[in-house]
Amino acid sequence: MAWQSLFTPTILQRGWHYYQRGLVHDYVHDAVHQSATVNGTHHYHVALTYQHKHTSDLSCDCPYAKAGNHCKHMAALLYYVTKARPMTNVTRLDVSQEQLDQLMEQATDHQIKAYLRQLLTKDFDHFKQFQTLVFKHFIDTNTQSPSKQLTTLFHHFTDNEGRVTPSTAPQFQTILQYFFKVNLERLITAQKFKSAFNLSTHLFRKLTRLNHLSPVNTFAKVEADIQAAWSRLARQEDPSLNQYMFHWYCANVTTLPFPQSASVENLLFNDQLYTEPRELRTKLKLIDQKLIQFQNTTYHSPLTQQVGPIEWVHYRIAVMKDLRLTPKASQNFCLLHCNDPIVRDYYLESCRAKSAYVTALNYLRSVQVKAQEANDDSTANWCTYTLNHLNEFWHTSKLL
Repeated sequence: MAWQSLFTPTILQRGWHYYQRGLVHDYVHDAVHQSATVNGTHHYHVALTYQHKHTSDLSCDCPYAKAGNHCKHMAALLYYVTKARPMTNVTRLDVSQEQLDQLMEQATDHQIKAYLRQLLTKDFDHFKQFQTLVFKHFIDTNTQSPSKQLTTLFHHFTDNEGRVTPSTAPQFQTILQYFFKVNLERLITAQKFKSAFNLSTHLFRKLTRLNHLSPVNTFAKVEADIQAAWSRLARQEDPSLNQYMFHWYCANVTTLPFPQSASVENLLFNDQLYTEPRELRTKLKLIDQKLIQFQNTTYHSPLTQQVGPIEWVHYRIAVMKDLRLTPKASQNFCLLHCNDPIVRDYYLESCRAKSAYVTALNYLRSVQVKAQEANDDSTANWCTYTLNHLNEFWHTSKLL
């Protein structure tokens, strides 16, 4: 027996609307048991057992369920669990295209709009499909600037505080992807590369604010499209454009919140772009600035606090390799971050490349003292082992 048959049609429809509006939160589950909070007039906790498309042990702490009924909150959770469409009894009619055309000709605009309004009010999926149709036409035919189009889209999909609801965010993302694709191609075809980049950064900034205000981040696909556009624009072989883009990345990479900053970091540090010595030296300054920022900032996420600095230290290693810095130029940095194996390996390899054996030896001894003072047994033991095998490394370039 399908679980929908447990509910009255009215309760089933209300549960469907709760699910579609994104009111199911704090979902916890294992192979059989499911539970969540459903936010209606009040917050209610729902739990159930669902296995092999059958349910048992349905419970909810709302008054209607406590009276022994199957409530809309239960239905909302079941829709969330199964991602199923509500059961509807649909009678399929064989209607010819000619009959349909005749009916549309006889109907007035008022009748069509009134019926469409009624249909869209009852079915959220139809509403989303129609919404997509309308806004794609708006994007295709509107003569306003892309910036003004974007303002219109954000005004429609966000509330007065600039937030977007979980139920409308996926639809908004689809429309934003279409908007960006259409306008980007228009600008690139017209060889207005700087305008294309400005459009991408304008949208990126608005998404950054939206992700900060909204409870969910469902705009990763748009951000991926923006990053792909940046890579594409960087390969237009336009020196003036590339410098313009590079300056924007440098001005924003240390101030953007994570994970939005990752898109800019990839362009600067992982995409084999901006490798002129002057650009590499600018990157070193940015990295040092960001590492100081990590020291002076307390982050809400322990993961960001711990992993963030390590990633930026590794960015600096890559830039130092590209600049081919001497051991003397990188010594202070490599001693400061000597608890990182990648940093230690880099420094010893750079010493070996310059035949700076004594410099490598002194570095190992300094790291060993520092590790012992910090009770860092792992690093201290590595130093002892490497000192004993330094000659072997020197001739094979392999650290065991």
